[in-house]
Amino acid sequence: RLKDYSAHDSCSAGLLISGREAMTSPQSLSSAPTTWKVVGGANSGGILVRCGCKVSSQEHMERLENGSLVLELELAGERLKYKRLTGKGPRQGWVSTRFKGRDLLVKHPLRVAILSAGSRGDFQPILALAIGLHRAGLRTSIWTHEGEHEMAKSYGLPSFDLFASMHSEEQERSEEMERAQELLRYITRMKFSMMYGTPIAGVSAEDFWGVPAQVMEHFQAEASQRIARPLFDL
Repeated sequence: RLKDYSAHDSCSAGLLISGREAMTSPQSLSSAPTTWKVVGGANSGGILVRCGCKVSSQEHMERLENGSLVLELELAGERLKYKRLTGKGPRQGWVSTRFKGRDLLVKHPLRVAILSAGSRGDFQPILALAIGLHRAGLRTSIWTHEGEHEMAKSYGLPSFDLFASMHSEEQERSEEMERAQELLRYITRMKFSMMYGTPIAGVSAEDFWGVPAQVMEHFQAEASQRIARPLFDL
């Protein structure tokens, strides 16, 4: 399948192929990047950020917001050079991990969970992305449908089944539309003057005439080539 797919998208297929090699070669995986979470500065608008490692270096005008996640670029004792991933504050700078015996930042391993609810064509690039994140050392998992779930597992990625099938969902939706059209054809043959002033919908039709009806999550709201009139006109 990868060879067939590469004819359409050689870039994504290349990532998939190299990703499979990475799964079978633990030496090719880089060490996980170290990430930290800001736990200090909750009552002071964040923690102080400086331009250099020394505590006497110039201060940034902004503070690094409490709750922010940062990537460790360099660690010198209790001085941390960071790159901000989430939150507000200077994009990059130096901060103290502790102050007067209290933690200002704590290590916070970054985990990535990817949800893919689309088709196989939607899933292939997402799988390539997950493999890339895994190779970068991040703990990455995928949540997807049955077929794609097994495909992700074959690459050695932690994968979890959404307990759903796109094919079965499409089949069920098609059957619902067929039942709705049958109901529409039945109602359009009725003389509406008999029920003047009474809304005609699936539930009322079932109550009055015993017509089998199914309550649908989505229903046709406008006319189309297949359905000449709206299903429900309330």
